[in-house]
Amino acid sequence: MIPLILLALGLGAALTVYEFSPRTRSRVDAYARAIRAAHVAHQAADAHLGNANATVVTATRHAQ
Repeated sequence: MIPLILLALGLGAALTVYEFSPRTRSRVDAYARAIRAAHVAHQAADAHLGNANATVVTATRHAQ
């Protein structure tokens, strides 16, 4: 029970700092944008790898 209370207090303090500090807000927002961009790049890479794998399978079937 105590760890949950401490977690809630820590989260409240972090959100308060985020709301009232423009510098902290800009840094957190920059980190969030970077994480979103990395996620989009990862999805694009997965799509390219899937297409490459399909190409290899198709080429192997045609070779047979």
